[in-house]
Amino acid sequence: MALFHPLALFKQGRFADAVANLKEWVQQADAALAYAFLAASYGHLGQLEAAKAALARYRELSPAMLEERARVGFSSLYDQSFRDGIALAEAKSR
Repeated sequence: MALFHPLALFKQGRFADAVANLKEWVQQADAALAYAFLAASYGHLGQLEAAKAALARYRELSPAMLEERARVGFSSLYDQSFRDGIALAEAKSR
């Protein structure tokens, strides 16, 4: 399974479908990027405990702060919808 499919689902706002695909992805490959989008998807779905757990796993796997990744050339991936989902995962107000 390629990571682009779950990311496309996320971009379409199909967060529940993205979660299902991302969960399958992380079972196959313990990828930091997948956990970041899993956290954002869970955040949009209001599943905050799952969002926080996914975000914690991202941080275990990657020393890069999400904000830093957005500044260094990944802005198309880390769009407003992604940032909103992460803010929800971190329990920040929009």
